[in-house]
Amino acid sequence: MLVDTVSIWVAVAAGVFIFVLFSLTRINYLRFKSLKQEAARQAKEDELDVTVIIPARNEERVIANCVKSLPKLVRVIVVNDHSDDGTAKRAEDEGVEVLHLPPVKRNTVGKAAACFFGSEHVKTKYILFVDADTRFKPEFLPTLIGYANANSLAMVSLLLKRQHPNFLSAMFMPYAYAMYFAGVSQKNVHSLHLMKWKNALASGHCILFRADAYAFTGGHRSIINEVLDGIELGALAKRHRLKFEIMRGERLGSVRMYESSVDTMRGFQKNTMRLLSYNRLLALMSVLTTLAPLIYIPVLLGLWTDIEEDWVVQTMAVFAVVPFLPLLAWYPNLLRWVLTPLIAYLFPMLMLNCVVRWLMGGKAVWKGRKV
Repeated sequence: MLVDTVSIWVAVAAGVFIFVLFSLTRINYLRFKSLKQEAARQAKEDELDVTVIIPARNEERVIANCVKSLPKLVRVIVVNDHSDDGTAKRAEDEGVEVLHLPPVKRNTVGKAAACFFGSEHVKTKYILFVDADTRFKPEFLPTLIGYANANSLAMVSLLLKRQHPNFLSAMFMPYAYAMYFAGVSQKNVHSLHLMKWKNALASGHCILFRADAYAFTGGHRSIINEVLDGIELGALAKRHRLKFEIMRGERLGSVRMYESSVDTMRGFQKNTMRLLSYNRLLALMSVLTTLAPLIYIPVLLGLWTDIEEDWVVQTMAVFAVVPFLPLLAWYPNLLRWVLTPLIAYLFPMLMLNCVVRWLMGGKAVWKGRKV
């Protein structure tokens, strides 16, 4: 029997609050339309008028799989961004064209420079920018080009299925991705209102541009110093009032997120620090959602002291787990999801580290460069 009913209602209120916040992360994500093979007109071979640009820096382990997943009849250009491994040779072995990026200026982001350098060698109707760690289904490109043609789109970006090859990434990155979507509004992302240009989104892993629209906006040349190239290109499309769409494409392709634990930490730091600088409101919502579980610790401790011993274990289990049920959608592995309460309590420390470094004007290190 409960000794103090106030404590139980406080726990219920806190649990419902966290449950709603975590539910919104998935609802916000699912509001983006899914690009499905069966729902889109497939482009024929003679309509695949597209050049694929793959910026690559030290991607020897993944570049071949990316190239193999693209249609052989399509021109693929790998732009080697001063790799010190066998990236260029692996790409050449797959029979694709390899360009070597000239030396980049100081404070210039290598990926944006590589994408722009590659775009200067394109004469097709479309340009598709994909990362070296992506992999696609055979129906991916016909579906994407067919959809863009049918809807007269100047830009389409797909949110791909995320794969996590190391333990740290598998535990923390789905949670980080969920927290990001806490502040994302599909309606605002697609709005062309000038006051909402910072409510932008696009996935740098996979962006299709109509070549004339890309040239009109200045493309990657306009964002040559920006780390969040996807978001910046989304904002660029909005500012130039292009017809574009951000979609989910989990059924058509995937991306390997960070091969090592070190890359996981550096990638998280890089993206978080730049996001704080870019959209304060979005970042604030993400931070608040991240901090919400911390209020649950004193609530559970209070619940522990206010109920009789016979019911402690059962009650604590219910209130510790139920608010985290919405995160199941972000964790396909049940065993990993079970650890989300622990992740929720550790994650704010990672976020706080990024906030402090950002406030102090620090920079993150990514692939040997300070960004």
